[in-house]
Amino acid sequence: KDYWHWFYRRFPEEVQDELKEIYELVLQAY
Repeated sequence: KDYWHWFYRRFPEEVQDELKEIYELVLQAY
């Protein structure tokens, strides 16, 4: 989880929402 937050914060805010959707899709896939 710490790694995710570090990774997430490297992106501008307008990209973060898209990343969150992708991340949740990946979680659902497993």
